[in-house]
Amino acid sequence: MVIKLIEPGKTGRQVLTLPYIFLLLQDLLYGFGDPISKMLFDIMPVYAVLVIRYCIALLAMLLIWHKRIFRGLKETPVKVWFLPAFCTGAAYIVNNLALSMTAATNVAFIRSMPTLIAPLLALIVYRKKYKLAHLPIQLLVLVGLYMLCCENGIGSIGPGELFALMAAVMLAGSLVFGEQAVTKMDGISLSAAQTIMSLIMAAGALPLTDPSLHLELMNGSCWLIVLYLAITCTLGGYILQNAALESISSRAAALLQTLTPVITAIFSFILLGERTSVTGIIGAAIILFSVIADQFIGET
Repeated sequence: MVIKLIEPGKTGRQVLTLPYIFLLLQDLLYGFGDPISKMLFDIMPVYAVLVIRYCIALLAMLLIWHKRIFRGLKETPVKVWFLPAFCTGAAYIVNNLALSMTAATNVAFIRSMPTLIAPLLALIVYRKKYKLAHLPIQLLVLVGLYMLCCENGIGSIGPGELFALMAAVMLAGSLVFGEQAVTKMDGISLSAAQTIMSLIMAAGALPLTDPSLHLELMNGSCWLIVLYLAITCTLGGYILQNAALESISSRAAALLQTLTPVITAIFSFILLGERTSVTGIIGAAIILFSVIADQFIGET
């Protein structure tokens, strides 16, 4: 039985508006999560943080929806949820590998490539039609992202950039395959499967850096950050994305998610004192304009 996160009784306007609200809220949660994660990574090993984060998120999900989750996973074939779960888990593993090898600005730019990759992947895998009128908007978004994230250029292409591109492909996969999965299973159960896969992959990557969780390094502030990342970014972020994919395409979702670097820049200035140049501000304005302009173009 498929339980929709957007209730069938909602009006047409609510069904059209809610997915965008969900994704904008996800952008806001992730935009705040990025700079505080950076603060936490100065204290704790990256994969130790991810293991603790996903454990807390999964426990919270099971505490609230254990019957719904167990029923959803039991009734749904593994092939329905495996790909979106695998892509979600792999995206964050390779994304953090990229961050350890190259500049964060390079990663932020390349990681936003799903705005182009998602519609191409949907076309190849599901033969989903793509309206060419969207292409100029998506290219304009990439220009804005480049101005915001990489005003000094990307430089040479190394392992870090390649891992960031792999993360972008995985993020696109989580959207494209997730869009199909929510038509066949409960979005809460899918979010739980994605969290389980993320935890397994983070635990598997932990020995590659430092096998200890280093809980002795965690003070009150660290625990508050981890709780925020677990409850809002993982539990909330996954559920918001899956709820949105019930009503809008993976292409539209990928485009809306390009607002995350804009919000990250704002919170980085507030929390870390990182200033954005005039070029970066213009880039952010281009992204905002592009996202708004895209709403006037239909899907087919």
